[in-house]
Amino acid sequence: MTINEKLFSRLAQNSDLPSPPGIALKLIGLVNDPDSSVSDLVELIKNDPALSTRVLKTVNSPLFCLQRSVTTLNHAIALLGFHAVQTIALSFTLARNLIDMDKTDTDLTWFWRKSVFAATAAQELGNRRGMHGAEALFMGSLLQDIGVLVLSQFLKDAYRPLLKTAQQSHEDLTGLEQSVLGTDHTEIGAWLFKEWNFPELLQEMIRNSHYRGKGEVSNPEVSACVSLSGLLAEIWLNPEQQDLSEKSRTLTEGLFEFDEMKEVLTTVDLKLPAVFQLFDIKVQTEEEREAILAKARETLAISSVSRDVEIRSRVNHMESELEDLRKKALIDPLTGLYNRSHFKKSLDDVFDLVMKEGCAIAVVVFDIDHFKHFNDRYGHATGDLILKEVAYILSAQIRESDIVRFGGEEFVLVLRNITREHTDSICNRLREKVAEHRIRLATGESVGVTVSVGYVHFHGQSDFKESFDLFEAADRAMYAAKQAGRNLVVPYEKIREDIQYMQSGDSIWDAAR
Repeated sequence: MTINEKLFSRLAQNSDLPSPPGIALKLIGLVNDPDSSVSDLVELIKNDPALSTRVLKTVNSPLFCLQRSVTTLNHAIALLGFHAVQTIALSFTLARNLIDMDKTDTDLTWFWRKSVFAATAAQELGNRRGMHGAEALFMGSLLQDIGVLVLSQFLKDAYRPLLKTAQQSHEDLTGLEQSVLGTDHTEIGAWLFKEWNFPELLQEMIRNSHYRGKGEVSNPEVSACVSLSGLLAEIWLNPEQQDLSEKSRTLTEGLFEFDEMKEVLTTVDLKLPAVFQLFDIKVQTEEEREAILAKARETLAISSVSRDVEIRSRVNHMESELEDLRKKALIDPLTGLYNRSHFKKSLDDVFDLVMKEGCAIAVVVFDIDHFKHFNDRYGHATGDLILKEVAYILSAQIRESDIVRFGGEEFVLVLRNITREHTDSICNRLREKVAEHRIRLATGESVGVTVSVGYVHFHGQSDFKESFDLFEAADRAMYAAKQAGRNLVVPYEKIREDIQYMQSGDSIWDAAR
């Protein structure tokens, strides 16, 4: 038998555990009886004058913000509903019984402050979400840590060191309980509610009161509200704990705006004095409460700023990644030069510039001669090596941003603000540099390649209607260079008169490659 099983077995046999008073058992019976009526509930509560008075005080308290006073239980049920009044009555019956049992224990004053704050916060959260039966959240949150009372009473001195070590931090307390006992107060509380024959929903509220938005739960919205109410209560009690604010932020996602939690704190704080009085809990002075609230708001505000910074950082990171992707989409992965997509936009831009300002540009096309021969003889790895070497030679002689790998073995260069003579000089210099270069293959063999070059000089001539017309003109000139013997530079102006012939000679150009 594991530690967990032994502990639950001993708990089941222990007669000193808290047990519901007679009226609470009857109220639980009404909860589980689908045929119970309003008159059954009214009669039961009326038989306990103290409970009747407390229920009416609760109904008229800031918890419900009713516009007029309620003086009868029937009126309360008419306004709030049968299950709401039933839950209120049961909440106070159980809480009062547990508080009375614990009157000599000054160590757990924080427990009841946290419990009542959490209950009030849970109801506020439920109302903000428009959840039906927010009073059930009040009860589930009020008793979410009943397992702490059970362990404190059952294990007595053996449990107190855990409470002291955790220093009112439920996250730390749960971890200590699991390591020492093999279970924790949430499992103990859920077990006790099952023993008391509470509905499954309330058992689940206790079991999942430390839900952090991860894992399988049947009612994630309910579990999140109960857990969030506990975190807000701990922030209110221990505003120095920044990690609590971070955990509450995680839980709010998809349910609330995080900044809304400051409003919840303020609303709950306004209701607390009246609610504390309902449970006979000492009320702090207004100055004490204001100081606590201010610190709690500050804790949430710091977390909110941290969140904004984190979000901004994420956005910046995403924008940076997106920019990297955009750049990669414009880069040829083999040579590292810009690709055809970049060239098209760049050509559009310079074409518009020429048409507006009357400057001159040149578009140059380079094509590696006999490239297919190298691929066929040496393989594609050698073909890739040749492409990279030619790309390196061209970019080393001219601005890298001006060189583009258009596709296959073809490269394109756009020159701005340039004369025809200067263009011709640059083309021949680049052609010569390629021809002079020797490429060492993996086999140790050294080979040389040449390029055929065609270019067009443009200063706004009317025979070019669109930017891509310039590329096609330079491309035709390059094929003319191949036809003329390769390793040559041919300007488009030289072949303009033969353009018809060139257009009809597609098969000849293909052969020239």
